[in-house]
Amino acid sequence: MNIEMKNLSENEYSDILSTAINQIQASRNAIAAQINTAANSTYWNLGKLLHDRKIEGGYGSNIINRLSIDLKSSFPDMGLSPRNLWNMKLFYERYANSDKKLLQAVAVLQWGHNLLMINKKLSDEEAYYYATESVLKNWNRNLLLNAIKMDSFSLNKNAFRDNNFSKTLPALQASQANEILKDRYNLGFLGLTEPVAELYFVDLLFSNRKLNCLVAIDLKIGEFKSEYVGKMNMYLSLLDKIEKEENENQSIGIILCAEKDHLDVELALQDINKPIAVSDYELLVPKKELQTLVLNEMKQAQIADDDKE
Repeated sequence: MNIEMKNLSENEYSDILSTAINQIQASRNAIAAQINTAANSTYWNLGKLLHDRKIEGGYGSNIINRLSIDLKSSFPDMGLSPRNLWNMKLFYERYANSDKKLLQAVAVLQWGHNLLMINKKLSDEEAYYYATESVLKNWNRNLLLNAIKMDSFSLNKNAFRDNNFSKTLPALQASQANEILKDRYNLGFLGLTEPVAELYFVDLLFSNRKLNCLVAIDLKIGEFKSEYVGKMNMYLSLLDKIEKEENENQSIGIILCAEKDHLDVELALQDINKPIAVSDYELLVPKKELQTLVLNEMKQAQIADDDKE
């Protein structure tokens, strides 16, 4: 080991390694997106050609079969089977009248992902959701299939995201932050069963390893007020200026209130440039969750006893 390596702390080396991995992965994702875009552009143009020439089933099958044979003789590795040529026509016809945002989203997907979404007959809004989620979370085809079967679009649509992460954070970090953030928090784990007194600065400050940033939590005893957002915005500015390390992402703020109104939160956040979320809280574990917790503990205890016998 050379002198330079000896003088390098483990944290410094871990940071170098993490940064290198992220850069390589980002480059690979960018290359994959370019390849997918080029392939999908070709499939789109071929599908448009078949659509414009009004190639339909029946008599069109003979034309498609002959076209497939002739094209494969020149381009044997392009997957130009009769079935795939029909799929290209479907691909064009499905998105020909869609808006630019959706076209850009499906353009970077793998061909198998696009075929799956077409076969599931998704709406434009659903297709955009699953396309963007596939890219952001690097879903393979099976994960995409499971997400569609679970109807994660409806689950996410019905859950209000009272934050401005999509406007203030890079896309991947915004997605990760949304996965971590809850719409409601239970503060029973803090031993809080009665109303709490407010402080004049953030009540809790965490460092989140996955997001690589500081997370400031401000606990309010009553319903949400728009002024809380302005104060949190100031707190985050101070944290980023004084406490944030060079290798960390910008700090995130979470305002916990006893009650909130989605529209009030949306209006308060619309002109804020720092990533802030608003959630409400409970002081006691809900009855159903408590019952589930107890039952799970009993099952685990029974399994442990059975293993001993």
